[in-house]
Amino acid sequence: AESSDDMAGLRAQHQAPVTCWPTLDQLGGVSGERKFCAVIEGHVLYGLLDDKASAAELVAAMTHPLCCSQIFCRVSPGQKGDLVQLVREHVGEGGTVMAIGDGANDVPAIRKAAVGVGIFGLEGYQAATVADYAVTEFQHIWRLLFMHGRLSYRRNAHFILVFFYKNYVFTIC
Repeated sequence: AESSDDMAGLRAQHQAPVTCWPTLDQLGGVSGERKFCAVIEGHVLYGLLDDKASAAELVAAMTHPLCCSQIFCRVSPGQKGDLVQLVREHVGEGGTVMAIGDGANDVPAIRKAAVGVGIFGLEGYQAATVADYAVTEFQHIWRLLFMHGRLSYRRNAHFILVFFYKNYVFTIC
């Protein structure tokens, strides 16, 4: 648990925008296309999330075709929520943001995501309590996404067809 004085001190240290990856022009390199992973620590996020230009650069790096993954380590619960909100703003209407968590430190991210998944774990039930879906183990997320998601889509499609058919029949009769 970090005190507010510690957080204010970290924020003061990193007021200037910080770039922790090569520029997007440098990523092609001499050897052609090289994939990269963005690794960002929590204290660097204070500078990135506060400045609009830095936040836009972070999103550009995260959505770059050569960026295979992003790792955010030592991130506070508030920063997790801010990251989810940032991604949600830039995904737009065409995508859905899902946050997965297993403890109280993941609650802000789960609340800000479009779909929240909580895992019952050793850290308690806080994440599972606020989540849209709760699973007992991480391995069950695959089934939640690919089985439940597909079946839910098919059920909704069937419901809509029956709804239109019912209204059509009532209108004619």
